[in-house]
Amino acid sequence: MIVQIDGYSHEGEGVAHQDGRAYFVPGALKGETAEVLETGGKGGITRCRLVRLIQTSANRQTPVCPFFHDCGGCALQHAVYPHQLEIKRDILSRALRVLGGVQDAVVPPVIGMERVWDYRGKALFAVGEAGGRVQIGFFGKGSRVIQGQGCPGLMSEQANRVLSRLTQMLEKDKSWLHSRGLRHILLRESFSAGQIILVFFVSRADKGLGAAARLFFADLISAEPIVAGAGVAISADTARSNGAPGAARGKIPPIRALAGALTLQEHIGEHIFQISPESFFQVNTEGARKLYAIAADSLELTGKETILDLYCGTGAVGLSLSPLAGRVVGIESAAEAVKDAQTNARLNNIRNARFLTGRAEEWLPKLFEKKLSPDAGIDASAAADAESAGAGTAASAGAAASAGASIEAAIGAGIDAVILDPPRKGCAPNVLSSLIQAAPPRILYISCEPSTLARDLKILRQGGYAIQKIQPLDMFPQTFHTETIVGLCRSFNS
Repeated sequence: MIVQIDGYSHEGEGVAHQDGRAYFVPGALKGETAEVLETGGKGGITRCRLVRLIQTSANRQTPVCPFFHDCGGCALQHAVYPHQLEIKRDILSRALRVLGGVQDAVVPPVIGMERVWDYRGKALFAVGEAGGRVQIGFFGKGSRVIQGQGCPGLMSEQANRVLSRLTQMLEKDKSWLHSRGLRHILLRESFSAGQIILVFFVSRADKGLGAAARLFFADLISAEPIVAGAGVAISADTARSNGAPGAARGKIPPIRALAGALTLQEHIGEHIFQISPESFFQVNTEGARKLYAIAADSLELTGKETILDLYCGTGAVGLSLSPLAGRVVGIESAAEAVKDAQTNARLNNIRNARFLTGRAEEWLPKLFEKKLSPDAGIDASAAADAESAGAGTAASAGAAASAGASIEAAIGAGIDAVILDPPRKGCAPNVLSSLIQAAPPRILYISCEPSTLARDLKILRQGGYAIQKIQPLDMFPQTFHTETIVGLCRSFNS
């Protein structure tokens, strides 16, 4: 059938409205006339495959990646970059309006990147065999079939070279796939340090996981000196998952270092950040610099404020704001990320930031109710001090008590601003209800998912907050994802 594309879906697919139905056509652009083949659907939506273009858009370009049409990693390589930004602005505006009820908000143009290719500093690759040959790449959208090799569009030339080298080495030593169940490889790169670290996720261990694995990684580092460290994690569900190994259980398995160091340092502006393999850190360093500047501008800090940084990861946002604030208190569920956050505070000589390990859903009610138990959580700085001093259990407990008291004192002084930077699923309901009850004057919400952002903004607005500023930022060129920074202020008591 022939359709006229008149808009986009929330994932950047072309959409045509005809005969009371919506036809979703991946790879089509607004204004194009296309011949499509129906492939399925339900409700009022029909999914289609693009057969041929009858009339093309001036916004169309040839994708850089040869695997673009099959791989599930990118969605917009066929659109020129300025039009990608327009698509993302449209997706965000529609989500805020339809899902969030934000009818009066003006969404400004999406801030773009200068580096729109080879920008990504972290990726999780699937590993498998096709026709007896090893493949390292991404699964096709909605499938378990690996499409292509590496990531020519989003990862650097160095990263792709390392992946090619790994493919060659795994061809010669397939015990990684057959005996140990290797199914995923995590690659993380520091652009400022010029280093890469790797983690192999396997489903089982064998006798060769020690000496033989060390020799394998030593040979890799000898051939590719950019690799600064490598390790292995055993995850029982790695063979069954299309996502991060361990994600099905909500926990990343312990990582065992087998060569070099499994940490990187990244420079962003005047700050240095240490990053562990699975710690949350922005994958686009240029975008991160712009994000931190927007955050500072949105909060309008005077130097006296106490900031609560939820879902703080390695502490990058809070630490970047710490010179402009009185103090920063960060909460993060991943213990390794909290250790990185405290290390980052020390690396940058920042003394007004504290971090503790815990789930925001569990800690936030305690913090605002001033019921923080001294031994309920360990502040990263106190824990690190106790460990470095060789302290025993009693000393560690004492450090935890001291840390708990100091954080309770910080909260007791009052929270002036809260940073929310949750995962894609957004904030838990009790996090939002606790914030509404505590009524901090300002909230800065950073989101990579417009639908959950819209949902949470609706709740916060109903609870007494008003949107002061919305600024979308293109942290993920060539994909349909957008980072959005929203500044809110207290407008009334709910």
